[in-house]
Amino acid sequence: MLQTFRYKYLHHAGGHDPEPYDQEADPEEMSNVAADPAYVQILNDLRDQLSGMIDPEEIITREAANNTPVPGEEPEIVR
Repeated sequence: MLQTFRYKYLHHAGGHDPEPYDQEADPEEMSNVAADPAYVQILNDLRDQLSGMIDPEEIITREAANNTPVPGEEPEIVR
């Protein structure tokens, strides 16, 4: 997740669509602006900023590796 004064950008790894919100226009975060053409450049900038700080896909890979069961143990089921 990346949050600026005005925008919140939630990245979901694994091929899921991001959830960007304009918190000035929508403080309750009820309207995802991903499909709004007026936000294309802003969304590109937010995605680039987040990617410049972390690799979201790498985080998911590391989390999955940390949840690997020890041989002989049952895997943990996360719901």
